[in-house]
Amino acid sequence: MKKIYLLVLCLCLSKTVFAQDKLENNFGANLQVFGAGVNYEYALNNAFSINALATYEGGFFQGLDGDVNYFLTTTFGLEPRWYHNRKRRGDKGKNTSFNVGNFVSGELFYLPDLFSSSTDNNVSVDTGFALGIKYGLRRKIVEKLHFEFAIGIAQVFSDETDSFASPLIDIKFQYVLF
Repeated sequence: MKKIYLLVLCLCLSKTVFAQDKLENNFGANLQVFGAGVNYEYALNNAFSINALATYEGGFFQGLDGDVNYFLTTTFGLEPRWYHNRKRRGDKGKNTSFNVGNFVSGELFYLPDLFSSSTDNNVSVDTGFALGIKYGLRRKIVEKLHFEFAIGIAQVFSDETDSFASPLIDIKFQYVLF
């Protein structure tokens, strides 16, 4: 009987240790500097995942009259991610649960004119999409609350203007729901 308990204990411990080496699927709610949204990250293997996002975000601008205005709109995104340092973090005994680590990701964002609003009625969203690349990190604050920071560059393609390069900066807090 002791051998069976020992076997079950070893299997449970090995499952726990192994689970940290594998990326995890997770669904989360995000709070960003200028917006909020949800995401679902689907693990492809130990180092690669696809992160799908839907956010309601915006910014501020100064109108011709000198007043500071805001705009808000919906964006949809898809990010293939490569977590390049997972094995090293695990070897050092650092946390890797809920895909904590450093990553390089591609960016594909679609910006429809959906649920858009602004304090200036003459402002509308220029629909289009962006392709980019960024480097980021995700760190655990408490059990299911994480901080994520990423920086990169994207090429923006819109319906009404010429394409242009734009910086990508992500600063967000994510709560993993499941």
